[in-house]
Amino acid sequence: MKKIILIIFILFIVLFTGCKPSFDQATTQELEQCKSEIDIGTCYARLGIEKSNEDICLIIENKYAREGCLRKVGIAKADTSICDKIKEDPDEKESCYKEIAVNTNNMAICEEISKIQSLCYQQFAIKNNDVTICDNVEEQYGRDQCYSYVAKEFLDPEICPQIELEDWKNQCWRYMAEGLKDESYCEKVKLEVFIEGKMVPSGARLHCYYFTARAKNDYTICHKMTKDSSYKDTCYYDVAIAVKDPSICDYMRDESANKDGCYYFASSEE
Repeated sequence: MKKIILIIFILFIVLFTGCKPSFDQATTQELEQCKSEIDIGTCYARLGIEKSNEDICLIIENKYAREGCLRKVGIAKADTSICDKIKEDPDEKESCYKEIAVNTNNMAICEEISKIQSLCYQQFAIKNNDVTICDNVEEQYGRDQCYSYVAKEFLDPEICPQIELEDWKNQCWRYMAEGLKDESYCEKVKLEVFIEGKMVPSGARLHCYYFTARAKNDYTICHKMTKDSSYKDTCYYDVAIAVKDPSICDYMRDESANKDGCYYFASSEE
């Protein structure tokens, strides 16, 4: 009977006393000073990050401050086991993993990520100038997203045709048009996309023309936005103000609420 009581006592010590973090005297004094702060959790978090001490993070009551502290300490120490202590916010946990993967150049860590896995591989693809790294992303949407952003980074139009999903392919062509300041790429943007089993109209080409017009500050690209709409008016408005040419405002519809403002701001010296 005495032996059983002794075992229970030892287990109690291990489970409750042994798990409590202990700090050196200097840290303990600093923690005591935090208790005089209005926001104790912020003070603890600042101290935990400064000392790269995850045990300090763990005593923070506010879960957002606690897990943000753990993420920063985990990244600083390049220790994914600290990321695993993030229990409440999966986004913080995955961000912790991703940053460690990139900082340590360990692409294998990307496999432990689900929600932002494409972003993890994307950063390696850009770092190594190798779009085929995106093929490690299992899910089609994330894989095409990775391809699109790598194309944007290197302004490589040869990548766009390799994208399967029309939404991301359209986005890729828009990045090419805007980045290379060549509106001819907008012609490759589909007017319709396949969504939920049917083809539906897409405004992607209008967006492409708008962003390219802004990139080039060329109002004639706005002409290609075939629909007479407020979005087309916005194209003229923004270019007119950017180049300080009020004559461009003449192309806006008379009923446009911003036409008078276009003349005013495009004529302004400021």
